[in-house]
Amino acid sequence: MASDDAVYETRTFPGIRWFPALGIRGGGTNWSGTAAEVQEYYDRFAASRESRWLLTTPRNWFVVEKKIPWEKFFVDQTIAPSSHEQARDPNWSNYRWNQVDILASMLTAPAIVEDKAKLSIFVAMTATSEQEPVPQWMINKGLTWRESSGHVHVRQDREEGWRWMADFPVAVLRRYG
Repeated sequence: MASDDAVYETRTFPGIRWFPALGIRGGGTNWSGTAAEVQEYYDRFAASRESRWLLTTPRNWFVVEKKIPWEKFFVDQTIAPSSHEQARDPNWSNYRWNQVDILASMLTAPAIVEDKAKLSIFVAMTATSEQEPVPQWMINKGLTWRESSGHVHVRQDREEGWRWMADFPVAVLRRYG
């Protein structure tokens, strides 16, 4: 998803690239995150406005965001990685993308292939608007806490809680970055 037109912020977060963008988060249970759905959002919200909103100087992109709970990335969410190294390995057999890769599918949308749009992945790793996004193995290890509303949070006050949580984005970046 890199581009030569990315804007580089050199002061606050050296080396991090970001894209000036307008976009939409496909929400709800009705959006499964297919390439056709990504393209449909682009066609509906951006295609007719592309010369006015997107092809400007500096360049802007249309962004489609897919929010996915952390637990959904596992084939069997009761199976924990055997080590932090395994958790950071994108080829670990318990990562769902090694069986069905919806992220790779979304990247085949014509608007993304033609560099008119970007895909943003929002992984819900601890309770926000998702009640229980944490994989069951984290709960089984005692690395979570449940608030009175039932929302499950990772115990970030425990080193093992935040370390397991930090390993997953490494695997995502190694797979798609």
